[in-house]
Amino acid sequence: MIKLSSEKEKRKTRQRRIRRDSIINIAEQAFIEHGYDDAKMDEIAEQAGYTKATIYNYFDSKEDLFAAVLAKAYHRLQETIESYLDEHGYSIRALGDAYIGFANKHPSQAEFIDSGRCVNINRTIIEKELGGQDLTESEIEFRDNETGFAASMADVIKRSMRESGIEDEAEAFKIVKSLAALNPAIRGVVRRGKAFGQSDEEIKETLSVLFRIIELGVKHYDS
Repeated sequence: MIKLSSEKEKRKTRQRRIRRDSIINIAEQAFIEHGYDDAKMDEIAEQAGYTKATIYNYFDSKEDLFAAVLAKAYHRLQETIESYLDEHGYSIRALGDAYIGFANKHPSQAEFIDSGRCVNINRTIIEKELGGQDLTESEIEFRDNETGFAASMADVIKRSMRESGIEDEAEAFKIVKSLAALNPAIRGVVRRGKAFGQSDEEIKETLSVLFRIIELGVKHYDS
């Protein structure tokens, strides 16, 4: 009897996951087509084949649903970058090329990640954690996927530090934290380049200046 109950719970969990993923996929497309402000929860529910009340059984709000869409975007970004680095080698410069590839393949998701709503969701998560409040499922996914992406970036930086022979220095962790803060700058160069109609090669040339400065700084870092 216990086994049957356990199997039933597993089936319910799988079904819930499938329904939730379906809603996220439909919402992602709605946000792409209409933008965050003009995307309507009623229409998302209708396209998903559920009532609006059912949607709110899975997501606390429209922003919570968007947090789930962002979590998916971060997961896709991390997979894209890790796959690129595995093939082309782990270097700070390769990060920019990998991000350009992601932005080309998933332009809307790249815009989501660069949107100010990421900041708002992060702020909400921090406030909740400081206040001892529980996070929603979407907020947990967003936090974990964003953190996972940052960890991947930090790993590349650590590898560069290891090659420079300074990995064991006391200030190494501070370097990782400082360079990880450049992630928005890297994405900003790509975003602005595309906005001004620059080719991928032109964007890479701009990024190469930034990466060269970073690489030389890491190699000659003196704590």
